Formats: sequence, structure tokens, C-alpha cells
Amino acid sequence: MTLGTVRDIAIIIVALLAIVQLVVMLVVTVVLFKKARPLLDSAKAAMANIQGTTSFLAEATVSPVIRVISFVTAVRTAMGSVAKVIRRKGE
Repeated sequence: MTLGTVRDIAIIIVALLAIVQLVVMLVVTVVLFKKARPLLDSAKAAMANIQGTTSFLAEATVSPVIRVISFVTAVRTAMGSVAKVIRRKGE
């Protein structure tokens, strides 16, 4: 056996091992994808639930607080305007 023959056999073995590795990686990828699919669906459902909860909290808590703050600001502005009119009459 010459050195060239050994080299050719080594190249063939490495090529076959690369093909086997590619097939194994493809199979592992497909299996992982099939197992990960339910996890992704569960994550989507959880995100929808969180989005619904956030919308409910925004409507139930934030909106009334904004209304109260707006009312207080309007009352303060009105009181300031009344105070200016009273000061001008006193001068």
C-alpha cells in the first residue's frame, strides 16, 4: 500500500463520517423541533394570557387614576382662576 492509497482511503472515510454526522444532526434537529413545538405553543398561550391581564389592569386601575388626576388638575386650575379674579377685585 502506497502513501497515496492510504491518503485516498482516509479521505473517503472522513467524507463518509461527515455524511453520517450530517444525517445525525438532521435527525436530532427534527426531533428537537417536534419536542419544542408544544413549548412554543404554550409560550404563545402564556403571552396571550399576559396580554389580556395587562389590558384588564390598564382598564381597571390606570384609567380611573388618570380620571381622578385630570379632575384634580381641573379643580386646581379653576381655583387658581377664581383666586386671580378675587385678587384683581381686591386691588
